[in-house]
Amino acid sequence: MLARVAEAAGVVGALDRLLPSPPECPPLIAEAVRYSVFAGGKRLRPLLALAAADAVTAGGPPADDAAVLPAACAVEMIHTYSLIHDDLPAMDDDTRRRGRPTSHVVYGEGIAVLAGDGLLTEAFRTRPATPRRSRPGSSGCSRAWPRPRGSAGWSAGR
Repeated sequence: MLARVAEAAGVVGALDRLLPSPPECPPLIAEAVRYSVFAGGKRLRPLLALAAADAVTAGGPPADDAAVLPAACAVEMIHTYSLIHDDLPAMDDDTRRRGRPTSHVVYGEGIAVLAGDGLLTEAFRTRPATPRRSRPGSSGCSRAWPRPRGSAGWSAGR
């Protein structure tokens, strides 16, 4: 059901438009990125981002989904990056995710790493295009964005 809601909210179409494709990106890496991003799932994280935008604009004009969708998609890109890397043989060595072979099984470890790294980089390239809509006294999404990642975040959690 959530997958249908995400599609109706425009998340799937926005992801399709925002993900790199040839000639901007090598064809095999673009294929591996899309294989992992479109492997199924509920798209809960981007839906929560859209809901958060609606919540912070309550009482004012409604959130502009066209402006918020890139940030919501960036969250999904980071999530998929973490799944690709988590499945690698050096980590959990999972061979299946959502009923399908994992990225490193289909494309090899090197391409899977590049696909994951590409998604993380693409998320940071995509997200700054989102207008900053901070309310007075709020910390703002832009400053909080990179905190949970890096050696003190995901890497240490491994």
